[in-house]
Amino acid sequence: MADVQVSQGATLALTVTPGVCAVTGVPTPDRIRLKGQATAAWVGWLLLFGAFTWLFASVASGRRFGLTVSLDRSVSRRYRRWRRWAVVLVIGGLALMVGVGTVSGTGALVCALLPAAGILLGVVNLARHTVGVTLADDGAVVLTRVHPRFRDAVRDAAPATSGVSGSGHQAGERREAQP
Repeated sequence: MADVQVSQGATLALTVTPGVCAVTGVPTPDRIRLKGQATAAWVGWLLLFGAFTWLFASVASGRRFGLTVSLDRSVSRRYRRWRRWAVVLVIGGLALMVGVGTVSGTGALVCALLPAAGILLGVVNLARHTVGVTLADDGAVVLTRVHPRFRDAVRDAAPATSGVSGSGHQAGERREAQP
């Protein structure tokens, strides 16, 4: 997977629609609106110093964003389906733990595997069916976990400003980082 910088400043309301799915790299007219809070990549390392330190740095350094990205409809459906199964496993497993735990203590431990499986499914779902949004050191928005064809399409469309918009900023390539 690749990373691509989609702004060159503090612009956090962007449209990145080169006509190529950000996850699969196939041509698509479909778009999806992402909203959230982005932080710099270094904030993740603060988990080594505890959850409170990480949470404080995330809130203090995070900035809200709104982003429209090309994303194939089948990827969106697959994401929602996997998310639904993850939630069912977590909630169902917790309910079984409570119900079985009143009868048998060891049975509740076995039922604890269901919520763990649900959490794992949710993490895998996020990694496979979404893109990440982070901030570069200069405050620019960087999309992570994008398909290399999407990265190339954004880079190719940037001079014509048809692929990226948002306060007149253009996109440029960001170095490939973690997979």
